[in-house]
Amino acid sequence: MLQGPCSVLLLWGILGAIQAQQQEVISPDTTERNNNCPEKTDCPIHVYFVLDTSESVTMQSPTDILLFHMKQFVPQFISQLQNEFYLDQVALSWRYGGLHFSDQVEVFSPPGSDRASFIKNLQGISSFRRGTFTDCALANMTEQIRQDRSKGTVHFAVVITDGHVTGSPCGGIKLQAERA
Repeated sequence: MLQGPCSVLLLWGILGAIQAQQQEVISPDTTERNNNCPEKTDCPIHVYFVLDTSESVTMQSPTDILLFHMKQFVPQFISQLQNEFYLDQVALSWRYGGLHFSDQVEVFSPPGSDRASFIKNLQGISSFRRGTFTDCALANMTEQIRQDRSKGTVHFAVVITDGHVTGSPCGGIKLQAERA
């Protein structure tokens, strides 16, 4: 073993090199840290509403009261969905779409609509006051969402219905829910 000043210098040199490497791994300077961090990940989220405006819903006394409540509830619900950064790493952005149905289906807002357009279109719907083919509404919703080719988009559907079904010409609710 080396003794004296040479060994101290050698030991000091080795420890200095180890400490420098450790500092680089643990705490790189700010410019290097900023250059190595990836951009925030975009996470576009589309929420599609399926609203039952059939006779069983809209003929509740007083007439159209449940439709009125849907038109109040949906904007309150989406007002809670804010564009924001989650953990300062993921950029959440929200878009909307919707249809209403009875034994026929009408898209009132295409997928990917902004909040203001969606709410304006929602306020313009009126009830069909006919039978309830929920399975056809689900099939239409699935088709609308599949046509939306936005890259990396996460899709959710919110179905508001009383559950009363008068027919299943599109294969039934279970089949259409599984396809969705």
